[in-house]
Amino acid sequence: MGHGCCGGGGGEGKPVPQMSEQQEEIAKWVRWNVKTKEAPVKGGDKRAYFVGQKAVDKIMESKFATQNAKDSDKPCIPDREHAVAMMNFFMRLGLFYRGEREYLVKKQKRKRRDSNGDTESETEEERRERKKKKYRLDLCENQTFIDAEDALFMWDYEPTHPYTWLGGTIVIIIGFLGVLYPLWPQQLRGGVYYLSWGGLGFVGFVIVLAILRTILYCLIWVLTGGKHHLWIFPNLTEDCGPIESFFPIYSYKYTGPKDKKKKKKKKKAIEGEQAEAIEEDGGCCGGGSCDEPKTLEEKKDE
Repeated sequence: MGHGCCGGGGGEGKPVPQMSEQQEEIAKWVRWNVKTKEAPVKGGDKRAYFVGQKAVDKIMESKFATQNAKDSDKPCIPDREHAVAMMNFFMRLGLFYRGEREYLVKKQKRKRRDSNGDTESETEEERRERKKKKYRLDLCENQTFIDAEDALFMWDYEPTHPYTWLGGTIVIIIGFLGVLYPLWPQQLRGGVYYLSWGGLGFVGFVIVLAILRTILYCLIWVLTGGKHHLWIFPNLTEDCGPIESFFPIYSYKYTGPKDKKKKKKKKKAIEGEQAEAIEEDGGCCGGGSCDEPKTLEEKKDE
């Protein structure tokens, strides 16, 4: 692979190189196809980040590593070393930066805990969330791309996706057609009229459903003293798609104290198993069937 694909050398003091069309295509592909997560950055808002090893794995599965480049008998990225060189070139352009996790230590109030170390009032989900360590991202001193599983890189490159252009074009077309509404045929205008009423009816149905689910939640919460939390369509008012808003159908959480009877049964079962084990160990010699070895003094007495 030549210098045009990976950015070439470039010593200190030289201007930062610019991306070619092929390099820009690869950069956009990596930005849109490599899996990312979001985390807060020290002194800033949340930012998308990715893992270095997973990015290289994804590049080696792409067409840039499996298909031959134009006017060449070899692919643009033939091996992992070239992929790492490409990502280092993108780092020099400032498309992303290497970061590191900075774990946050949060002081919690002391709570009553049982023998398992869990608080008496917490649920299984709350226990898992308590054990998860919260962290934020900070810039790493070593700003070099590394093909490693623990190497994190924060994106600072937000190219415009083709779907964004397509969506904007569709909105403009719909707006233009709306302006020409008086010129539409009578049948088409009638269909849009009924469709608009159907849309308004759906919106009204969602509003009524949101009110009813809130009333149901409050009734159950009051009648059970705040121990039972039941939501119908919990994602109905969340920021998600229209289909995801109706799934799951319900969510339930119990925040009351754990059942002490179950704990007592577990303790009795454990104590019973221990007692059986002791009886099995002592059954050989406890009944007098096994003779203990005699000492020399006892043999002389006999």
